[in-house]
Amino acid sequence: MASGGVETFGKIDRKSLGKNTSNTHWFSWRHLVWCDRINGKSCRKSSSVFRKRIDKAINKVIKKARKAFKGLVKKGKAKVKDIATKLIGWLKFKNKFKSKDGGNHTLFIKKKGKKQVFYVASDPTPVEKFLKDKKNKEKDKTKKGNIGKALSYYETTVITEENDVLNKEKEYKAEPDKKKKRSKRYEYQKATEKLRKTMQTFANKLSALEFGNENDETVRTKITSKKKGGRAGNVKAWPLTYLPGEFTGSTPKEKPPGWTGYAQDATDQWVRGHFLSEQLHGPGVNWNMAPISQSANSQMETVEHKMIPKIKEQGKFYYYITDATYDDSRTGDDKNIPTKIRIASGELKRKEGTTDKFIPKTKGPSVPISVGLPNLGGPPNLNVAGRPILESKGIKSGLARDILTCRDKFKETNGGFENLADLIASLKLMYSDSLTPKEGGQPSRRLKSLRTNHITELTNLISVEKKVKIE
Repeated sequence: MASGGVETFGKIDRKSLGKNTSNTHWFSWRHLVWCDRINGKSCRKSSSVFRKRIDKAINKVIKKARKAFKGLVKKGKAKVKDIATKLIGWLKFKNKFKSKDGGNHTLFIKKKGKKQVFYVASDPTPVEKFLKDKKNKEKDKTKKGNIGKALSYYETTVITEENDVLNKEKEYKAEPDKKKKRSKRYEYQKATEKLRKTMQTFANKLSALEFGNENDETVRTKITSKKKGGRAGNVKAWPLTYLPGEFTGSTPKEKPPGWTGYAQDATDQWVRGHFLSEQLHGPGVNWNMAPISQSANSQMETVEHKMIPKIKEQGKFYYYITDATYDDSRTGDDKNIPTKIRIASGELKRKEGTTDKFIPKTKGPSVPISVGLPNLGGPPNLNVAGRPILESKGIKSGLARDILTCRDKFKETNGGFENLADLIASLKLMYSDSLTPKEGGQPSRRLKSLRTNHITELTNLISVEKKVKIE
């Protein structure tokens, strides 16, 4: 409870009824519970975190109760039982509010034995409401039972694992200790993988019920791919929804052409990049991956992260298309590295008169991303190298982090620098907040400014000692 809420009510109670009267004659505040579903079947005691979310709603109720209570008590003449009856009758209400997580809830009081208990009920999600409606209308006992099983699986397993992922993500992001953060991040990743498999199981259960695409909440993601010369070429998710389709998102499981013995051994940082992110149901297989620089991967993630929260909204349809261009005039494994990757995304709507066709509703920008080539010897290229590589060549950690921020997070630099002079000039602009972020506000930086010793350090490493290059 928020500070002052319950305590204030308690003062009114004792003052009006006498020093020997306990608050528990009115309400057992310790029995505040959260019913996370409208039907009230799944209830648990409210956690301190959730209590904070409904503090404001409860305190509004208490303020109203205080005014009403003062009107009921007249210098101790009213009996405790009469006051309790009137006050509890006044409190038979339902008050809707929205929590910080965006959920819609209703706060209400319900009699439990001899006590009046606060409950919070969350509005059912679209797919949950759809299944409940189907179950209520279904007359065939077998079908009705199967719908009930799918509903139960969603309410218990899916929702529980979704909450687990959210909690683990918050824990790892908030952890200040580096070693503990790595451990918490691993736990978050494992929970995420588990949820992806659970969502696949749930999607299969829905498909087995043969609802098809009759309802927006049962439409599954459809992914198609086309290779180019045995390499990942074009990957399209159309429609892209919260439900996985044939494929389950995963980390890299295979080794695409150009990875083993080449990009994997580069002195700058390279990864097996997903064309369709594992968080958008993209599997870690060869038709969905290509060797790309960490810089290119970061730019792709910027686009992905705009779509990831959108597909969590049930009943919405999107599209996400990634297309790679290769230069077959190259020799050896160089030709297995994309020269450019282009991403297009947007929202879809149903084509009128159909149940399985979708057309664009809104189109987002087409985003081009240059990849470059792996560096297998000599100095690493600052335009594609990751922080560990730069640090290994003598650039201090804080400056190395800020160079990557300047390189990857702003429109003006767009993933790279022309030369040393451009690097220095761009860093100065970044520290003076004169560059335009690709999204959101100004990214965080480790240093406050580019000092003379930083310029000297970079000049020696790049122009004199040639431990790092810019190209």
